[in-house]
Amino acid sequence: NFGLILADMRNPFFTAISISAESETRAINAGLVMCHSAEDVEREAQNIELLIQHRVQGIILAPVTNAEHNFQKLLDRDFPVVLVDRAPSIGF
Repeated sequence: NFGLILADMRNPFFTAISISAESETRAINAGLVMCHSAEDVEREAQNIELLIQHRVQGIILAPVTNAEHNFQKLLDRDFPVVLVDRAPSIGF
């Protein structure tokens, strides 16, 4: 299974991402756990921890603006992550 964390599920852009991610994970017989951070840094951090606890194989993340420390936590753990929409200024 994989995790998907979106910054704002009400935004049609993110809706399109979720549909595509679900389609691609289904194609490889994997599940997709979707989370909504609602543009909240703390909620994003909680979603990341929840997905890691549920042992997802990787996370697709549309990060909250200025949430570099959440992304850094994933880098520090060598956790597989794909970023969409926004890229933090660290880690590259």
